[in-house]
Amino acid sequence: MELADAVSVDTNLTMALLKLACSPAYPKPNGIRSVAEAITLVGLIQLRALTLTTSLIGLAKCETVDHLVWENSVATAIIARRLAEEIVTQHPEEIFLMGLLHGLGQFALLANPKTRLAYGRVLQRIQDSGVDYATAELEVFGFSHNMIGALVAQRWNFSPELSETILHYADPVEPIVSHAGQKRLLVKLADLLAHAAFVGRPPGYPIQLELIQQLSTVLGIKPAGDSSVVEMIVMARNILQAKADF
Repeated sequence: MELADAVSVDTNLTMALLKLACSPAYPKPNGIRSVAEAITLVGLIQLRALTLTTSLIGLAKCETVDHLVWENSVATAIIARRLAEEIVTQHPEEIFLMGLLHGLGQFALLANPKTRLAYGRVLQRIQDSGVDYATAELEVFGFSHNMIGALVAQRWNFSPELSETILHYADPVEPIVSHAGQKRLLVKLADLLAHAAFVGRPPGYPIQLELIQQLSTVLGIKPAGDSSVVEMIVMARNILQAKADF
């Protein structure tokens, strides 16, 4: 109970924990009855990740962009774990954590007053040109959230594989030559599906159907074809149920 009591003192962390525990990622017929039960359900590793992200969110102002990034992070985690289970990977919970933290660098950028002030230019660049976050950030800042997120993950002593996933999940698709590469592609696909399902998607953000098709083929999740891409987006939407769920 000591850990639950400590978590309960932080309202933001408690809310984030309960929202995650009550999300479709952790189906529980009778619901969550306590903070202690939520901690047991999501696990200490996910709690640690939530502590980090909510700390960064707390430094920000929790405006529209913060909610967009948070929604995308949770949606990516939920979809990534389901995809991992579909291809019989051995560590779906690890994939879930990678999905949850793939946008860690965005929280860090939004927590810094200077980069937060300039982040409006990132969103404007996305809306005007239809580019993704990393591309727009490189144009505005000269670096992307991937680089910052990997540095934060290293500072917090997360695994090297997690740091590498954060750094490289947005890279171009390459053939799978290792389990680490497969995990990165799963997170990339989950992120794309979350945006395609219009969860955490800013105006103008690209919906990359061809890339979704390519990734699904490489990962062996669905056969290639336009209909299967639409099916995957519908599947992602069904997994997430509705934005209100998280």
